[in-house]
Amino acid sequence: MTVPFPKCEGIQGEFYLTVDDKLHEHVAPLSDDLPLSVYTQSYRHAAREHIPLHWHSDVQLTWVYEGALDYTVEGGSLALTPDDLLLVNAGHLHGSRTVQGDTRTLCINFASEQLFPPALLRRYICPLLEDAAFSHAVLPLRAEWSEILRGCCAWEGEPDCFAVYELLVQVLRELTRSFRGGTEKDGEDARLFQTALRYLHEHYSEPLSAGQLASAAAVNRTMLSVLFKKYTGMTPTRYRNEYRLYMAKSMIVGTDRPITEICAETGYNQLSHFIEQFRLRYGASPLQYRKRYGAG
Repeated sequence: MTVPFPKCEGIQGEFYLTVDDKLHEHVAPLSDDLPLSVYTQSYRHAAREHIPLHWHSDVQLTWVYEGALDYTVEGGSLALTPDDLLLVNAGHLHGSRTVQGDTRTLCINFASEQLFPPALLRRYICPLLEDAAFSHAVLPLRAEWSEILRGCCAWEGEPDCFAVYELLVQVLRELTRSFRGGTEKDGEDARLFQTALRYLHEHYSEPLSAGQLASAAAVNRTMLSVLFKKYTGMTPTRYRNEYRLYMAKSMIVGTDRPITEICAETGYNQLSHFIEQFRLRYGASPLQYRKRYGAG
């Protein structure tokens, strides 16, 4: 599915994120033989733009260079500012939303197995990135890193890939020195949660019970609640409702379909209840929101 916000910009111009039904976000690299993606994202706070939980095949480095983000990675909540540099490991769920005002970020996605020499991968990088417990790390921004990152935001042709490579090497070197390894349970909990989450996203518009969701993940209802609280900070029901509204918002700004049709497709039986919940979440009725922020 195409998620119509936040807007992204790279050397290829403006584009929008796409996420498939397995929550996998797809971002094209700079070229077929250069496994790097460098792009900015712009969040409009008044529109309450955010990115729901998703994952990528690549490792991602994120820098908030204007504003601030409330960032969620595998259930942990982070307050990111321009003083921070966040690395999110491949395959780990994360999402973000604005805090007070409009926000802009720079993202660098990279495929480590294609970018670094085999010896470095084998001895240093793979023991870090292949540890199931290593989901992310936040590093204080160094002055020399800031200079490289600001250069990437200029968009005067292709970014300085030598400088980006140097930045990635320095970040990974620092992390490999400090990471001590995780436990087998960390990886199993993440696997169970992702199974439950994928099932919920596939059936979010249906009258899905907690028992059905727990069965799909092969856990009991208590464990299901523990997993959702750990990784999202919400109950399964609250997360499903948030996701329904997010999908409705995507359809409202991205299409001209009737609101009654969107209401039914996202699992709401009563239009009045849908409008009330949408207004509470996004500060406007569906029609008002479309008028203010729709693509047309």
